[in-house]
Amino acid sequence: MSFRKIGDTEEGLRSKRNERIDDRRKKREQLMEQRRKEESVLMSQQQKAAEEKIQQERNKFLREKYRELEERIHQEIIVLSNTPNEDKMYNLVVMIASESLKNKELHIVLSSRIIPELINNIFMYLNKPLLDTVIVNQERLFSVYGQLLNIISDIDIETLKSFEKYGLIESTFKLLDRRDEVISVILDLITKLCTSRYFSKLYLEKGILQKLVEILATTDNQLCMCQHTAAIFATLSKQYCFSHNYIIQYIPLFSKLFSIDDESVLIECVSAATSLYNDSDFIDELKPVKIEQKILEILDKTQNESLIDICFQCLGKYCYFKDDILLQPQIISAIVSKLSMTDKTILRRGYWMLSNISVSKFPETTKAIINSGAFLSSCCTILETNDVKIKSEACWLLANTIFKINDSMYSLIKSDIVYAAIPACLSFHDNNFCSILLQGVTKFIVYDNTLPEPQVADGLISHHFDESLIPLMSSSVRNISNLAITLNHLLEHNFQQDL
Repeated sequence: MSFRKIGDTEEGLRSKRNERIDDRRKKREQLMEQRRKEESVLMSQQQKAAEEKIQQERNKFLREKYRELEERIHQEIIVLSNTPNEDKMYNLVVMIASESLKNKELHIVLSSRIIPELINNIFMYLNKPLLDTVIVNQERLFSVYGQLLNIISDIDIETLKSFEKYGLIESTFKLLDRRDEVISVILDLITKLCTSRYFSKLYLEKGILQKLVEILATTDNQLCMCQHTAAIFATLSKQYCFSHNYIIQYIPLFSKLFSIDDESVLIECVSAATSLYNDSDFIDELKPVKIEQKILEILDKTQNESLIDICFQCLGKYCYFKDDILLQPQIISAIVSKLSMTDKTILRRGYWMLSNISVSKFPETTKAIINSGAFLSSCCTILETNDVKIKSEACWLLANTIFKINDSMYSLIKSDIVYAAIPACLSFHDNNFCSILLQGVTKFIVYDNTLPEPQVADGLISHHFDESLIPLMSSSVRNISNLAITLNHLLEHNFQQDL
């Protein structure tokens, strides 16, 4: 039982009671959320343990199934270790690689023992003068490393680590001095290995980036080497946490790759920049070489959907960290120019970028969104698309723009299509979104009501916006219900004035 204090009003008591109810509700929700997280972690651990047990049992079964074959190959490798024979080693490599690719079960069995033993023997040969004919024979060396690349493509990182002691790093670096087709396979192999943080660190410490500079300066096949260099840059950039201090020294090389007129090179370069932008320090460090401007130039020229998609991702990361008033209008125009494409991934990414840019603190950016046609395009998309993700991003763009708009811009968005799109957004259930949209629409109507001939409220009512507000007026989230009730009063007031 609660007692009324002197001076308390009925409304004050009701407000305090509602606050206590809200507090209890929030605590219940927090407790339930905590329990859900704990249950989820427990289930995840149990599921992981179960999967590991199943995998162990499966591996045991497979080892037994292929036991005779595994033992036979093991004996062949022992013989070759004692009496090296290049032809036999070459044939064994080809056989294991081809069989592993054809038979996933066999690949699992051979990965644990046979393949490491085989790798050991290959590097033993390559690092000794005993079989110098392998080094001389370009075609065979090309084939051996090509098969090696196939073999390791699926091996787990722990098994890969064991290859280092067999001379993998030294051997591959030694062969980077070649200027024939072999180097292409070696660089493919290094790129594959550098998907692992462990090998990325080793190759960076060894000086792989400086080696790439030397290769590009002395090769006759510039395009091919640029493709490999860009691929290695993209792979190493994903390990930006520890590769930062290495990569930052080679930004000029990275920048030059953007001038190569080859889509595969550009995709890798932009992919690298996208990864680097996960570290906000790189945004300022890449600024002097104008990477963002280069990406805008790429977007202006290309119709390649994969390249456009990765460019959008990169600029999206840039805009997330940098509220760049000078570059934003150009980025907005570049995105709008691609919104006529039919690829859903590009449309989703494009509206995602625009919705992020629309939260900019600069009025000039909001005006650029309107003047570029992005705002009206979002309204059309909201009314026409069936893709939930595209629609949600377009809704955010609309809500943010209306919320950020100032009095001088309202005349630019007075349109029947805008009045139709606003109610259609209310089917998007997100409390933060609803709050921003309702506040923006309220400001829109209030401003319009100061004009001699207000139009906005009537335009919204003609598209049943007042009916769309009814569920929100009874929302359990007080902020949403209050905003919806206030907005409904505004619409009713305008309706009464019209009568």
